[in-house]
Amino acid sequence: EAPENTIPAIEQAIKVRAAFAEIDVQSTKDGVVILSHNSNLKNTLGLDRNVWDVNYEEIANLEVQGNFNDAYRGTHIATLDEVIKQFRWLIRLNIELKPHDDPADLAAQVVKIVEDNYAVDSCVISSLDAQALQEVKKLNPRIKTAYIMSVAYGNVTDLDFADILCVEVTFLTESLVEEAHAKGKEVYT
Repeated sequence: EAPENTIPAIEQAIKVRAAFAEIDVQSTKDGVVILSHNSNLKNTLGLDRNVWDVNYEEIANLEVQGNFNDAYRGTHIATLDEVIKQFRWLIRLNIELKPHDDPADLAAQVVKIVEDNYAVDSCVISSLDAQALQEVKKLNPRIKTAYIMSVAYGNVTDLDFADILCVEVTFLTESLVEEAHAKGKEVYT
């Protein structure tokens, strides 16, 4: 309906009364946390560079690319700070951390933005990176975290840094859900 990871996409999620808007975040070279799924900006902005190789000022005014009508002309890369400021009372955010080389640094940046905007109770921080989620919990145990797993093998319900287990539906079992719930965890598929 709208370019992914943009303000118009979050507005569409609100319009259809979604419980959450899932967004992906990465950090630019100068430490600005932006919404971006892909590490390379070619598909999003037409710029063949990685997020961590550009300063925010270089991309702030570039228009998001995509096969959408003119209604989205002028849409820019959003920062996490502006998204939380604009939407924290309108929709819950599932903020997926996509760290490049220092998961703890991105986690610390995101926790600070969430805290500074009084959004601890209106978001979940998720990631495929266990180290990033461990850092989130160390910095603020009140922030809900979701561990995105490509497989659900072993004692995954014992992971103390994850309040929520995001499990590929093909690995979902009734016993996994029961065990997770018994340990106070939610399960997303």
